[in-house]
Amino acid sequence: DEIPEPASAQASRSVKAQLEEQFTAISKNPFAWWEPGSEVEIEEPAMFHVLANTTIESGQLFDQSAQIRFRPVGYFWDFSDGGSGHGQSLEHSFAQTGLYRSSAVVEYEVDYKIGSGSWIQNAASWSLSSNQLSIVVIDPPRRTLLVG
Repeated sequence: DEIPEPASAQASRSVKAQLEEQFTAISKNPFAWWEPGSEVEIEEPAMFHVLANTTIESGQLFDQSAQIRFRPVGYFWDFSDGGSGHGQSLEHSFAQTGLYRSSAVVEYEVDYKIGSGSWIQNAASWSLSSNQLSIVVIDPPRRTLLVG
């Protein structure tokens, strides 16, 4: 027969380990979008945005009822043209025509509160990726100047 793990061993596990077990699938992924949203011309700036809210979830931590708060604190963008950037919103332009991809990674600080106690801040950090964006970059339309 296996000897059961003592309750004190559960308490000695890190907050991060327990949060990963309990809340990995609960946090909502951030949502990204870009403007103008269909296609953009070479060298014309497009605006990229990501929405990530503070959320509070209920669960178990240290074998007790707890509330876990996910607070977005950092926004990191990666563009398939090799560019990158920081911020909840940012401007980016592309030097060549083609189909590009982009997504944001949002870093969260995780706080927790057991029962009616005080919030314990920065107990762990978490990173979640946004949806992937497709960006079509086109040549500017050719314009003909008629001189009469």
